[in-house]
Order: sequence, then C-alpha cells, then structure tokens
Amino acid sequence: MKQLAAHLSGYLKTATAPTPPSSKAFPRRPKVIFVILLSVSLLMLFKPQSANAQAPQQFSFQGVARGADGKAVSNATVSVRIKIHKDGPNGEVVFSETQIVETNSVGVFTLIIGGLIGGLDDINWGSDNCFIQTEIDLSGGANFTDLGTTQLKSVPYALASRQWVNNIPVMQTGVIGSGPTLPTPSVGANLIWYPKKAAFRVGSITLSPLWEDASIGLNSFATGKNSVALGENSFAAGHFSNAGGISSFAMGNAAYANGDFSFSAGRQSTALAQSSIALGESIYAKSVGSVALGMYNNISDPTGDPLPTDRIFQLGNGTSDANKSNAITVLRNGNVGIGNSILAPEYLLDIAGRMRIRNNGQTAGIQFNNSANNADGFVGMKTDDEIGFYVNNGWRFWVNGSNAYVNGALVSTSDRRLKKQITTLTGSLPLLIRLNGYHYYWKDLKLGTSLQTGLIAQQVEERFPELVTTNKDGYKAVNYIGLIPHLIEAVKELDKKTEEIATLKKELASVQEMNKKLSALEASVKELLAGKSATSTQTSK
Repeated sequence: MKQLAAHLSGYLKTATAPTPPSSKAFPRRPKVIFVILLSVSLLMLFKPQSANAQAPQQFSFQGVARGADGKAVSNATVSVRIKIHKDGPNGEVVFSETQIVETNSVGVFTLIIGGLIGGLDDINWGSDNCFIQTEIDLSGGANFTDLGTTQLKSVPYALASRQWVNNIPVMQTGVIGSGPTLPTPSVGANLIWYPKKAAFRVGSITLSPLWEDASIGLNSFATGKNSVALGENSFAAGHFSNAGGISSFAMGNAAYANGDFSFSAGRQSTALAQSSIALGESIYAKSVGSVALGMYNNISDPTGDPLPTDRIFQLGNGTSDANKSNAITVLRNGNVGIGNSILAPEYLLDIAGRMRIRNNGQTAGIQFNNSANNADGFVGMKTDDEIGFYVNNGWRFWVNGSNAYVNGALVSTSDRRLKKQITTLTGSLPLLIRLNGYHYYWKDLKLGTSLQTGLIAQQVEERFPELVTTNKDGYKAVNYIGLIPHLIEAVKELDKKTEEIATLKKELASVQEMNKKLSALEASVKELLAGKSATSTQTSK
C-alpha cells in the first residue's frame, strides 16, 4: 500500500488553500488556516458480497493544519469536509462527507474518504473529470472555511499504474474512448487499466516511454517486461515482445509481430508481413501469408508485393546467425524444395541430395542415389504412356504398356562366387524340342493390341517348372532368359550330333570309295577270268 500511495502521489497535484479571511470575520479562529494535501491513495477495500463493484469504496486523505504564523496546529480536534465535484470545480457534487479527526504533534491528520457514508462506488471514475474540494473547521465545529478545489489528475483507481493488492479483482465500467489521458507510468512494476483505449498492461518496464499513451494500441494487452502492444487489438507477452500490427500477437523473448494479423512466438522470432507466422528461434516470416518454423531460417528472400516465387513456408534448421539454412522451402506457386541448397525450387518437387522412399529398413521402397553428382539420373514419364529411367543424357529403360525396352545391354548377376550347388544341365534338347512357339493376341487389351510371339507357360512348366512363376491371381509367367542356358546346352548337343554325323559321313565316303575299288577289282577279276577261259578253249581244239 505504501508503494501504491507513492505511485499515486506522483499523479496528484498538491492542493494549497487560499489566504483565509481576516480574524475580524472569524474572531474565534486562528488568523490564517491552510492545509497542504500530501497524498491520496487507494485502500482497495471492496464489498466482498458485490461481484459488480465498479470502483473502490474508500481512499485515504492526508494533510497538515497550520496557523497564520505557519506553525502546525498540533494535537487538536478539527472538522474536515470533503466534496467531490464532477466536470469542473463548480460542477455537480457527487460526494460529500464530514469527519472529525485529530492532528498529531506536527499537525498532520489523516482521514479515510468514504469510510463513514460510502458512496464512492457511485462515481464514474473512468469518464468523469473529478475535482476534490476541502473545507476545515479548526474548532471541530461546522463553520467551515473553504481551502480550495483541485482536480484529481489521476482518479483513485487502476487508471494509475499500481500493483495488485491481496489478489482482489478490479472491475470498472465506462465509455471506451473517454476519460483522462494516461499519465507517464513509472519505471518498475506496473498494472494499468486504460479505459480510454480499453487497454490493459501488467508487468514491468525499464524504459519509461514504453507504456505511455502513444505506445498503447486500442483494445490491446501487454504483459511481461518491456512488452509493447502498439497495434489495434494486439497482444504482447514476455520479454521485449512487440505486437505492432493490427490484431497481431507476439509472445516470448524479443518476439516481433510487425505485420497486420501476424503471429510471432519464441526467441527473436519476427513476423514482418501481413498474415505471417513466425515460430521458433531467430525465425523470420517476410512474405504475405507466409509461415516460418524452426531455428535460424534463411532470410535472403526479398520483401514487398506478393510474387509467385515468394517463400510461403520455411522450416529452418540453421544453428546460428552465421549459419542460417532451410530444411524445407515452399513457394507461393506450389514448388517444394527439400534440402539446404534448394531455396528457390524450380520444379513442383525439387530435392537436393539422395532420396529413398521406404516404410522401414526391412521393406521395399525407392531410392535415388547419384553418387557421381551428375545432372542426370531421373525417373519419370518419357511420353504420355511411357515411364522410364533417364541416364547419361538418354532414356535407357522404359515401359510402354506390357512391353519393356532397354537402350543398351541387359546384364544379370552371374558371379560364380555368389552361387552354390552348381550342376550341369543335361537333356535340354529333347525338352526344348517338345515346346512349341506361337503367335497370339492378348484378351485383355490393356496388355497390348499388337501381334505377340511367345510360348505357353503351362507347356513350359511341364518341361522346365523352375522357369515359370504364378502370381496371387493364379496367372503364370515365363522366365524367357532362363531358357537361354537350356538353348546353349541343346546347341551343344546338336553340335555333338553334327560332329557324329560328319564322322559318319567320312566313314560312309570311305566305305563308298572302298566299294568302288572293290567293284573295279571285281570287274578286273571277272575280266581276267573271262580271258583265261577263252585261252583254254582254243588250246583244246
């Protein structure tokens, strides 16, 4: 209460009484009477049964009674009448009370205004300009001398900066925009209800101008240390927080909400633009309607009128003012950049670095790993109905419907060191001979409409079951590449048979040559035998 009285005493002007009439007019009184008003302080005594009390019921009044010689009128019983006028020193009397008080050894007396009859709660402290009139009778009677009327520069209520006492609630009604202008609050702890602007301040300040009238926004609220709510309908809380925009919100340590309808929370976070949001540490939201989260985001983006390339979302992952960066950046045009170096993404999704899509380490996914850091290595749509891989400045593999295309060599893993239980294929030729090739068309047009060439999976499964797979729907597929080793072995078998045939042909030619020789020899023998027979016949004759 002493602190409260000290606060209010700084706002009230000291009231001095005018020169009193001569002693002839008042022969029974001292020649000169004057009272020096020392202070008016709140007692903060509310009726506990009234939840709608509009003003304090009592406040203290202290003065000094002195005679014409300037000496204090000590240890005397005096009568003091207090009147409160509104709207001027001669205005309507809204309160009047007379009290009998005792002066002390130095002439000081104290009375509690409102302590006898009450009635202070009927005064509209928030809108009325109040003046206090003091009258005194040093004899303790009712012949009062008017000591003058002075304006209460600060009404005895929460219009003046003060501390809350005993957790008693404060309520006041009045007309917003009227009432006295706020005096300069003192440095230190303060509580201010400012009806003229429907504004509230509670906390402490170290710089006096922070909570003066010019720094208080209409319908605003500020709490904490050196927090300022300058914008209309603004809110500021914390340490050096500043809500400067209309309907702005700033909370934390040096949080700034400069844009209209902006929101800032955290440490040194700043929402500069209209409808922007900044949350975190050293975070800046500079574009209209933008959101910035995290720590130390990159602030190289410009301010100004909205552009398609403005950053409307940033997730900062920097570590200091010297190392500001973004993990994610989204532009107003919808482009998304992931990675510290993608601050102006040129595509709908622009990723700086290697990417892998998967559920967890044990499940399938997609991984993009360009270890050579080349400007290619893409997966995408080759045409409207083709998807493929673009590598080394060209499409190397793509799929069109049920057909797959490879621009280059197709290589399969076949290192001996990766295999076990290796056995040689045998009898491939007779199995292959029993297979038939076919022309056909797909029943499902989604699989293709052109003429196809291939095998029947069921026939292949009968001869080579390891080359046929069956999906969950029961449909079968053939591993055509798996037929190659069987074809190789079949060719080798054919080659062996070819060699055997060649050997047989040589043997046959040799036999045929021998047969020719035998035929010639046989002819010669026949000829010799025929000649010998003729000679014998002639001799016998």
